Amino acid sequence: MYYLSLNMFTQNAIKQMEQLIKKSQQQQSKGLILDLRFNTGGLLNSVVDIAGMFLEKGSLVVETKNRDNKVIDRYVTTRTPIVDRSIPLFILVNNYTASAAEILAGVLQCYSSKDNKFLAFVVGTKTFGKGSVQEVIPVSNDCAIKLTIALYNLPNNFSIQGTGVTPDFEIDQKLPPSEDVKWFNRFFGRESNLKNTIKLDAKEKDKEKEQKNKKDAKQNSEKSWYERKRELISSDYMILSTVRLIEMLDLVQKAYPEKTKKRADILSLLVTLFNPGDSLDIEELKM
Repeated sequence: MYYLSLNMFTQNAIKQMEQLIKKSQQQQSKGLILDLRFNTGGLLNSVVDIAGMFLEKGSLVVETKNRDNKVIDRYVTTRTPIVDRSIPLFILVNNYTASAAEILAGVLQCYSSKDNKFLAFVVGTKTFGKGSVQEVIPVSNDCAIKLTIALYNLPNNFSIQGTGVTPDFEIDQKLPPSEDVKWFNRFFGRESNLKNTIKLDAKEKDKEKEQKNKKDAKQNSEKSWYERKRELISSDYMILSTVRLIEMLDLVQKAYPEKTKKRADILSLLVTLFNPGDSLDIEELKM
């Protein structure tokens, strides 16, 4: 299975997503994980293009409506899809997933539920709920007014404003501590870690501990970004739970081919069988 994390939607995000899909198809991957946690949005055109990799050409992605509920703009796909039902997509979201990221998660969830031409599931916690469109109007050289002029609506006429996208599988966020938190805990997290603290232990023991801390810090600093990211992913509770879902989906599709033709039936089976607390040994997590 393959994993991609997008912090923001840019033109480069389109290329990254396309490469991920093609690579997973070549390797006949069991599934894709698209991590949109902490993604606060970005270019809407990028979202439309990525959605077009899954949806039929000309499919509505999102439209904007004014206060009179009249349509202002419609955004539709303009490319030919490259994803079929054989590779399921699992989209990770949390309460910091906002705006354009919510639109992508919501529209893929919507179409996957409706036509069964591809499989997409949303995993995590309810998203932020930022579905409004703002316009900045200058009123003087150093002053401007920012007005909300419209709301985004998904194809099922659902507005994410103030509501957000509800995941198919609700899994609480249990991320491991960041590098900054680890550093703080190491040097300031306990009284015994503070410099010049009153210590009752032998000086030799303290010296050995200090040398070990320096050695660990040096080893961590020598690790590449890829190695640190891989370690972080391998201990990420939500990613591990999603890997379990992909493995489980593969098993139920093989065991019950007649009962897994529709997304609704698959969702019902997985919800019944899935327990986030179960353990899973992962030999390799491909990126």
